[in-house]
Amino acid sequence: PNFCPVGGLNSAIGFWRSGGWAHFCRVPASQVHPIPTQITLEAAVFVQPISCILRGWDQLGSLPTDADILICGTGIIGLLFASIAHFKGYRRVILTQKSERRRALTSGMKLGYNVVHPESLEILYKRAITNKDVNWGFDAIIDCTGSPEAIQQAFNWLRRGATFCVFGCCPKTSEIKINSFDIVFKEIKIVGSLINPFTFARAIQLVQDMAKDYLGYKKLGVEMFKLEDYAQALSTLKSGKISKAVFEI
Repeated sequence: PNFCPVGGLNSAIGFWRSGGWAHFCRVPASQVHPIPTQITLEAAVFVQPISCILRGWDQLGSLPTDADILICGTGIIGLLFASIAHFKGYRRVILTQKSERRRALTSGMKLGYNVVHPESLEILYKRAITNKDVNWGFDAIIDCTGSPEAIQQAFNWLRRGATFCVFGCCPKTSEIKINSFDIVFKEIKIVGSLINPFTFARAIQLVQDMAKDYLGYKKLGVEMFKLEDYAQALSTLKSGKISKAVFEI
């Protein structure tokens, strides 16, 4: 159903049909998911993005908890990916971020994950090539940047048998150049992830389970604004001072 050309995801309210920004909207009952009383409205904000992230995890397949995982990008999606990874028991996780301000924001999560500039990994990659170290690299890479350049660079850092999840949405006309021999020689899997087909109910439960320890606004760099201050909210988000703006109504 997620590939149905006339229904399924193509009928999603707020994506392909009007209603996402309306004051009132009449929707099919099947598309309404009640929020349990145990979940605050502040935490419920994360249900939609986490439902999309769960699709990405599904696409990655089964990963052992000792897998080396790289998350590219530390916007709110990258931070939530990291939080879910930690909740699931993954401890060998690295995040990349070019912005020093966003790297500092991510370190405040205190998950025990290193947050590095991507060029530092490029140096390690070139050193591994020089030393013929075939074991260097990652078992799974999740791109949350939506940057063709970032994807092209990170593709080289895949270990043999690894999976690359393209989660961030690149411009429609963008292209990347990758080594087709590596796909065969390393037996690499490349998977895409499109929004949240049939993951909403699971996301609600996950938010309930994670809310106390992982979904605090300060920890994730989320800030709340009054609706009339939307211009300030968007400019603050664009500056990189926060990872997500939430409106109080």
